Amino acid sequence: MLKQKSNYTKPTNTSSQLQEREAALERATVVLNAEKEQSVTTQTAFIKAISDLQSSSENNRRELEAAITSLKKELSFEKQRGSEESNSIQALNLAKKEANELAESLQVKLSEMEAEVLKLAES
Repeated sequence: MLKQKSNYTKPTNTSSQLQEREAALERATVVLNAEKEQSVTTQTAFIKAISDLQSSSENNRRELEAAITSLKKELSFEKQRGSEESNSIQALNLAKKEANELAESLQVKLSEMEAEVLKLAES
């Protein structure tokens, strides 16, 4: 009788295979958890960086607004001071004109008096 070759193979140790697969799963889980932790850390750092940038930007905006307000006040003050100086200059020019007119008038009177004195002296 011929021996027929059987398709049956001796079963391997399934318990050992199961343990290997469980160990592989545990290693994969550890790796995935480490990657997840790293991802969360990276995301947290990214969110903090964005938050810090936003805060910095907000602080810069407030500082610029304060600087603009200060410059507007300074400009307004300088305009007012310029206006007051202009008014003072106008007042001084008017006073100078009046003083010149008075000086001319006095010069005319002085000339008239000198002429009268000469006339009296001649007589």
